[in-house]
Amino acid sequence: MVVIAIALGVTCLLAKRFGLPAAGGRFDTIDGLRGYLALFVFLHHSAVWYSFLHTRQWRSPSSPMYTHFGLGSVDLFFMITAFLFWSKLIESRSKKINWLRLYVSPVLRLFPLYAAVILLLLLIVGFGTRFHLRESSWHLIGHIGRWMGFTILGAPDTNGVVDTRNIVAGVTRSLPYEWWFYLSLPIFGLLFGRIRPASWFFFSLLATAAGIYWAIHFSVINMFVAFLGGIAAAFLVRQEQFCALVSGRVGAVLAIFFVAIGPVIYMTADSQPGIFLLSLGFIIIACGNTLFGILAWPASRMLGEITYGIYLLHGMIFFVTFRYLIGFTRASGQSLVIHWLVVFLCVPVLVLISYSAFRVIEAPAMAAVPAVTEWLKKKFGPRAVARASMAVVAGAGDRT
Repeated sequence: MVVIAIALGVTCLLAKRFGLPAAGGRFDTIDGLRGYLALFVFLHHSAVWYSFLHTRQWRSPSSPMYTHFGLGSVDLFFMITAFLFWSKLIESRSKKINWLRLYVSPVLRLFPLYAAVILLLLLIVGFGTRFHLRESSWHLIGHIGRWMGFTILGAPDTNGVVDTRNIVAGVTRSLPYEWWFYLSLPIFGLLFGRIRPASWFFFSLLATAAGIYWAIHFSVINMFVAFLGGIAAAFLVRQEQFCALVSGRVGAVLAIFFVAIGPVIYMTADSQPGIFLLSLGFIIIACGNTLFGILAWPASRMLGEITYGIYLLHGMIFFVTFRYLIGFTRASGQSLVIHWLVVFLCVPVLVLISYSAFRVIEAPAMAAVPAVTEWLKKKFGPRAVARASMAVVAGAGDRT
């Protein structure tokens, strides 16, 4: 509660200085939910770090609640992704999908800040190894490429730094699932009569097959189950009677109950029944329930706006704080009270850096989506390809 209060307090100060994000979206409750989920992941890793400092083992907390703060929040992030993109497919029945823009948007939304975070990670790796090369240049280039590729091919130890992924608290491991869901959309579009050109469909088929194989091979199929909760919500929010039924106080109590009961019944958030309970709570929120007005607070919406930065950067802030500012040896001797005081001090730093990253990196990149989409359409669209083909044919005729 203290962490959330500090985060909301800082966002209120930022809103007073720079203004509030625009309101009036169709899914304001989901926008309000995002920021809290990122803070729950922050809380999860604060407990992980306490355990790591005292045992030198990176593992989930022994507390089911703190375990659910992390894994359950990631599952809800998956539901949000599935909900928003499946909604676009449903709306395609009456509104044509701009597939090019559909893919340009997540690239510009995710990659610029992600690339900046990975560059910071490499800088920390370099600082920790005194910028001495501890592996071959080819291995280093390959490892950097895997990091820059959203760790779809893994998050390797880089330049001899063991458990490099701990620098970012391993948060990148959820991103490949997001990308496989995006790439599978052309296949799902067949359900709504939206067929892309054969090349797009074939690429989507390969990506989907690779994602399914990867999930089965690494026994993480339950993470894909979370997408089903978002898909169900996309259909149910269009049922006015159902939304009216769950929009009041009773619905708020039920949503909180479904989300909170998981740690009580199940010791792990990786169980399918646990994901089902989370899905029930998410459906109620997606239908417009503000949880007694909390998700509609301006501070909640502003916190939701900087969610991606909070998610990507909090692990790095923990690492720098405990590794370099305090030191592992000294931090390992701290009491639980001192540990939490350090965590509290990290919150305003995290919010301020995330907000700055949003203003400087994320917002300009997202604003460029229409222009980039139009440029790509002119450069590589069917008409551009046709003109290029005609030019080649004409040139060949002239040479003949």
